[in-house]
Amino acid sequence: MYILVDPPIRTNFAAMTKKELKEYKEWFFQVKQERLDILINASCLNSKIMFTVDSLQYLGEWLVKEVGEMKQKDDFTGLLSRGFDIGVYLGEFIINNHQGAYWIQHLDDKRNINFGEVVIRDFLTYDYNVSLVAYNMAIAVQEGSRGENVFSEIYNNLQKIPKKIHKHLMAK
Repeated sequence: MYILVDPPIRTNFAAMTKKELKEYKEWFFQVKQERLDILINASCLNSKIMFTVDSLQYLGEWLVKEVGEMKQKDDFTGLLSRGFDIGVYLGEFIINNHQGAYWIQHLDDKRNINFGEVVIRDFLTYDYNVSLVAYNMAIAVQEGSRGENVFSEIYNNLQKIPKKIHKHLMAK
C-alpha cells in the first residue's frame, strides 16, 4: 500500500503568512528523504539505475501501472501523492546530474505560479517546479494522453533547450 503524502498546509501559497511559508519549507525538507524512500520502495526502483535516465523510464512505466489501478478507485489523493513524490525524485535527479542545481523555496514574486513552492533553481533560467510538472504528467497519464515514456521524454525535451538557457548543464 502506498503511503500518501500529508502536507501541513492546504491553501493558496500567495495567501499564506511568512510563518506558514516557513513551516511549509521546513516540512518539505523534513519529509523529502522519507517521500523519496517511499517512492523508491513502492516502485522497487533498482539502486543500480538510481538517478539515471533509465530510472526516469522505469518510473514512467511504474506510474502507468499505478494510475491504471487508481482509475478504478478515482483516487485523486493517490495521484497527488505520487506526483509530489515523483517531483521530489525529479528534483534529486536534476541535482545529481546538473552541477549547481539546488532546492529553494520560491519567494521572489507573489504573482508567480511557483510562489511558496519548493523548486529547483540554477538548472534553467527560471525556477523549475518539479512537483507541479510531475503531478501534471501523472494527470496526463491518467487521462491517457501520456504513456510510460513521460519522464524520459520530459528530460529529453529539457536537453534540447538551447544551451544558453541552461545555466549549468552537464552532458551525460
